[in-house]
Amino acid sequence: MLKFYYDSFSQPCRALLILLEFNNVPYEPCLINLARGDGFKEEFRKVSPAGKVPAIDDDGFQLVESAAIMKYVVSKYRLPDHWYPKDIRKRAKIDEYLSWHTDNLRNGAASYMFHKYIGKKMMGLVHDEKRIKDAKKMLQKSVKMIESRFLKDTPFINSHKITVADLQALCELTQLWIVEGEIDPLRESPKLKEWMDRCTRTLGASFDRAHALLYRARGKGTFNSKLNMSGLKLFFDAFSQPSRSVWLLLETNAIPFVPSLVNIASGDQHTRKDFLEVAPSGTVPAIDDNGFYLFESSAIMKYIVSKYQLPDHWYPSDMSKRAKIDEYLSWHTGNLRMGAAGYMFMKYIAKKMLGKEPEEKNVEEAYNMLQKSMNLIENYYLKDTPFINSKEISIADIQAACEFTQFYMADLDMLKDRPHLNDWMERCKSELSPKFDAVHAMVYLAREKGAFKDL
Repeated sequence: MLKFYYDSFSQPCRALLILLEFNNVPYEPCLINLARGDGFKEEFRKVSPAGKVPAIDDDGFQLVESAAIMKYVVSKYRLPDHWYPKDIRKRAKIDEYLSWHTDNLRNGAASYMFHKYIGKKMMGLVHDEKRIKDAKKMLQKSVKMIESRFLKDTPFINSHKITVADLQALCELTQLWIVEGEIDPLRESPKLKEWMDRCTRTLGASFDRAHALLYRARGKGTFNSKLNMSGLKLFFDAFSQPSRSVWLLLETNAIPFVPSLVNIASGDQHTRKDFLEVAPSGTVPAIDDNGFYLFESSAIMKYIVSKYQLPDHWYPSDMSKRAKIDEYLSWHTGNLRMGAAGYMFMKYIAKKMLGKEPEEKNVEEAYNMLQKSMNLIENYYLKDTPFINSKEISIADIQAACEFTQFYMADLDMLKDRPHLNDWMERCKSELSPKFDAVHAMVYLAREKGAFKDL
């Protein structure tokens, strides 16, 4: 039977719990009390090396990261198609939201709750007003994005029926109920409130059961064959790691596309109307496939693999193999990407481009996250396979490789003292040759010019 490791106060856990309960999927509940330190227990770490929830053990098949688990559950238990549609465009739009969710709504809502309430209540931390303000701003910006983009033309997120994307967003916003009345994104957003009401009506008792402890906390005031692709337009910046990932997938598979350069350093993401129509978030990469718009690199790569029938190893059709790739991609955004991009920006780019000295505390935090992420890749994602969770190269490897190559601009080799990771990178370069070097030409040029050296 499926073992489900969860903490009811965890937003991603509740999303998965609702999916299982609503669809009557049998499971063995394994409660993990994160506040009590259960995340550090050796037995749990065997299933979830990072010590995070949710996690599952399905007769020896282990998986972490809520989005990856929900996709796996939909496939394995043959749940109704609307939860995670088979139609490649419908699925791509759900993937678009799920990829965006981690860095935006989840980052804003979870950070706000932690810095404003949980850190002080449970850990005795002093309020950091700047972090609280930044998190609240991100939360409010994310809510506006959901209204204006993801719920623009549909009653549910990018869909006419409820999906796993709605569960993720819904459970993120319900976390704010713990501090009833102190912050309520729905108060200023009738459209968002209507969406939430639709979700809760649809989910019925499953929603209430999953939120039972949350209601109690609130009540107690606890916290007070390749097709013709000539029409595919890729919006990208060669200095953007996710942009290079999509670019590299297209080039390696000889898929023709119309390049549309977006110069982030010059502010194109704020002024180009053609780009903002495709990517309202103002982030690269983004694609316009003959009127079908999509942003978020992992969603784009999955869409490209499916639509243009690329070799199966890029994003396997086998649901267990695919789930392991999804596991990495979900983890990547909030860990390796955050650590690598954060360290590179604060240590080098911010000073070069903005003339600002970085705060050493922030630099150290990003560096520690980077090191922790590299440890997990070595000890978990590359533990038994030559590529990330796979015997063959996949889009997960492209994402990770392009993150590490960003350091080339500062003439840094973050892998030189890590033979296991270095061997993996060399395998990736070999598989992606000669397109790997072509895609990284601007990065190499920045290194040769010493653009970010010795800052």
